[in-house]
Amino acid sequence: MSETAPSPTVKDQDLETRLAGYRHNLRNKLSPAVMVADYLCHHHDPEVSHQAEMIMASLEATLDEIRQMQASQ
Repeated sequence: MSETAPSPTVKDQDLETRLAGYRHNLRNKLSPAVMVADYLCHHHDPEVSHQAEMIMASLEATLDEIRQMQASQ
């Protein structure tokens, strides 16, 4: 006899809906920071571009985690 996964409850579906909205809002709020950091990566001052690259790496890691959360659903 094979076991099937239990069907999601209304509470589970409500939680997933709220999490999807949260992930969407996070991406929207991070996008201006990504654009500015990307712009600053090309700054003529090497210190500014280096700091911008560190910011960009942090933002990309955060966005990757959001994508992984979404993919695991």
